[in-house]
Amino acid sequence: MGCPVYRVVLRRDGMATYTGEQNVPLIGKYKSKTAYPPGFQFVSLARLIAAQRYLKMDDLYATPGAIDTTTVITSVVHNGERKTIVNRDSLGPIELYGIEMAIDAVAAQTKWEEGK
Repeated sequence: MGCPVYRVVLRRDGMATYTGEQNVPLIGKYKSKTAYPPGFQFVSLARLIAAQRYLKMDDLYATPGAIDTTTVITSVVHNGERKTIVNRDSLGPIELYGIEMAIDAVAAQTKWEEGK
């Protein structure tokens, strides 16, 4: 089985979208309004991201010349500015790994509705 390919978008208002492309249990487009108070998970993730200094991290963690590697791309919008980090082969700092795992945990706990 190949690497999972999916995208999760979490918003402050509690809305979330998921697009599963390959090697994941859910294939297709899904949306959800979280069961928690609006934005609870978002605010918790935002606090984690701030505490781990995501905005100060490098934009790319990779071995020069490496091809066909596992890649995790995270992106955060703060004060209208987007910060994107590409983490290949988990070479980023442990703080970035924690953020990636927290995002996956929120996605795993979310009740997704197909289609819309």
